Amino acid sequence: MTRLLCMATIIVAAVATTPTAASAAPAPCTVKITNMRFHPTHVKPGGSTFVKLVAHNCTNQILTGRLTWSGHFAGSNAGIPAGCPVIDPVLQPLGFSPHRNERQIIGFVVPQGCSATSLLETAQITANDGTLLAEQTATLTIV
Repeated sequence: MTRLLCMATIIVAAVATTPTAASAAPAPCTVKITNMRFHPTHVKPGGSTFVKLVAHNCTNQILTGRLTWSGHFAGSNAGIPAGCPVIDPVLQPLGFSPHRNERQIIGFVVPQGCSATSLLETAQITANDGTLLAEQTATLTIV
């Protein structure tokens, strides 16, 4: 089975933001993924795309941990579609200042011969002790 790390770039940036308004019954928040999506959202085989993630530190303290990117190509049948690689997980250290956002970007190339109809990419943010703080999945449509 072909293994290929489909990562073009990882860019890390932190930007200040103001906290969002609380809902009527807010769930406790340590870290919240506020945005995660592919840009562009549709590509043809041979095309490239990237996933942009924005996560918010909801606390008054500095948080450190890691972001694990894991993804897989999907098609109409179970298993890896013909011509598509296995995507190895990518781990990145994270550091959040209090009430700030952390932005992460990871790039992908859909191989020319890949017969998948989608690429699903999951981001998991964990504390240094392994506690899952936030998780979200984005879907790329392959046309």
